[in-house]
Amino acid sequence: MGLLTKKQKAGHCIFCGASGPLSGEHKLKRSLLNIYFDDQVTILSGATNKPKFAQSTKSKHFHFDSPVCQKCNNDRFQLAELYFSQVHEAFLRAALKDGGGEKILQDPTSLISDSQRDGFFRYLSRIMALHIAETNGPIFRTLTQHATSRGNISRIHCRVGFLDECSVSSDRLSIECKGIEGAVAHGGLVVQSLTKGAVPTAFHSYFTFAPFNYAFWIQLHPLERFSLSIWHRDFLRSCKNWEAEDWRLTLNRKKYGL
Repeated sequence: MGLLTKKQKAGHCIFCGASGPLSGEHKLKRSLLNIYFDDQVTILSGATNKPKFAQSTKSKHFHFDSPVCQKCNNDRFQLAELYFSQVHEAFLRAALKDGGGEKILQDPTSLISDSQRDGFFRYLSRIMALHIAETNGPIFRTLTQHATSRGNISRIHCRVGFLDECSVSSDRLSIECKGIEGAVAHGGLVVQSLTKGAVPTAFHSYFTFAPFNYAFWIQLHPLERFSLSIWHRDFLRSCKNWEAEDWRLTLNRKKYGL
């Protein structure tokens, strides 16, 4: 357990273990939320929950409950956040230039630098770790170390869909969506296993900033699966209620990998 996973400790940062002032991270990057909603009152809806009203992008409804310390939030995460924004903007500009993003589909890595790609995946490691922690799951050390740049092992796979119902305008890279709900969304935590009720083999999530849908996941190592079955049985029992028969997202019209 000590090598791969550990249980959360109340009052301590899930990424570095520090105590002290803690806060909840945004589920969706706030600077992008501001572009889409401009701090207007927003309705948050889900498949099972009643709609909620967020008075601004600062609302608690946009935040994870899992604690993060100021050092991680203010220092360790900033560069990865910047790179994620740069990658998203590079894709937007390519979609605008090509009128549909076909070039993005052919060779997405040609649009970004190695540093941007690295930061992009560190940001996804952070979001995945938070989704798992939010459901009272264990801390996966390789995820938290990668997210805080204390490790270089990237466990995250990513596939990005281009939403055909959306168009990109040259006016400040604004996005217009026609006939589609969820121009901005996140997918929570989706559990995949080989058979119903078995130990998970992967965790999946996604978020949407139209016209792109970012689906990302982590495949579990056999020793991590063993760790879940021995030391995290409460979480494992919860996972059995969240299993998806088909985790692949119908939202993805076209897909490319990073």
